Amino acid sequence: MRSPRFRDTNSVGSYKVLFLLATIAACFCPTVAFGQTVVNDNWTGGGVGALCAGTFSNGCWSNPANWSNGVPNNSSDGTTVYNVIIDSGGTDNAILDMNVTINSLVLGGTKGTAVSTLSSETNKTLDITGSLTVNKEGKLDFKEDALTVSGNTIVAGRLFDANGTFSFNTLTNSATISITGVKNFPAVFEVGSIANTGTIDVGGDSTLNCAGIYTQTKGTTSLTGPASISAASFSVNGGTIHGSGTITGDVNLTGSKMVPVRTHANSIFYNGFTVSGNFTGTNKSNLMEVFGVDYPLTTAFPEMSGMADVDGTLTITMSNGYTTYVGQTSPVVVAQAGIIGTFTTLNLPTPPAGASWQINYNAVYNNYPAIVITVVAN
Repeated sequence: MRSPRFRDTNSVGSYKVLFLLATIAACFCPTVAFGQTVVNDNWTGGGVGALCAGTFSNGCWSNPANWSNGVPNNSSDGTTVYNVIIDSGGTDNAILDMNVTINSLVLGGTKGTAVSTLSSETNKTLDITGSLTVNKEGKLDFKEDALTVSGNTIVAGRLFDANGTFSFNTLTNSATISITGVKNFPAVFEVGSIANTGTIDVGGDSTLNCAGIYTQTKGTTSLTGPASISAASFSVNGGTIHGSGTITGDVNLTGSKMVPVRTHANSIFYNGFTVSGNFTGTNKSNLMEVFGVDYPLTTAFPEMSGMADVDGTLTITMSNGYTTYVGQTSPVVVAQAGIIGTFTTLNLPTPPAGASWQINYNAVYNNYPAIVITVVAN
């Protein structure tokens, strides 16, 4: 008779522990290749720092006196990489005065009031092969510069792109991102995907291009023409889309507001949003427009190249000092490919005495299907 075969439970348990430890180590290892030397480098320059040839009032990146482990810049052969922290616990002011490649950057602390700022000279490049974290007390303020982040980016502080070219993989924003450009120096902001719960402000000659889905669950996306934003689609499940300019991609509103306004730049008026795509407003969405923007066109409104499916709330308010009159008419939605649905709720101001509001879902504006609202005599 053969002897029974017993399982060595102690050995199995040991293998499980070793496997678990290996898994944990793999998860927490920095994004570096085998054989690389990782240098953790902290900003020590504080709010003033050592100057570069006395040119600047704040500390320069290129001065080794401002760092705990020398000037952070990955070696050209990739054998040495830097993880950088700019947060001394007090006020920090660092200036990027050279082209730099690093593995990761953490800017600012998570609490307190002392701000850590990284600004730059003109036409400098910061390439981050791993992750970028701008904490609550962090501020990244670049002008006419290039920033590339290959890993994940988290913004809980402030990030400003003035006339620069920024490129991100995935971006999560819970604070403030400002993108602004001028006619001869446009700002370009490229990102794989965006999750916004803070404020993203795109103005002037600026372009925000999101290759994937632009998701917003609260907060504000503000657009001021001639600025434009694009995405594979916009999933706006909370907060507000406000302003004027061009939106490229299907826009889906659920539990959120769209507030088109009339703006003026470079001798051109931008009358609300131009949406290159379809628009869907569910019964929990709110399209908010203002009468009295400009005579005779009295509202700023969204115009879509695709379909408009309305099933939410239309809210009309009056601008200061403006009163309606019998015969006043204005489009509130224009959709070149047609309109389906009706607003479930109408929040309208009090009409003139002896008059009422009339809404026409089968109207035409500039030869396109439109929803038009009119003040008519009773």
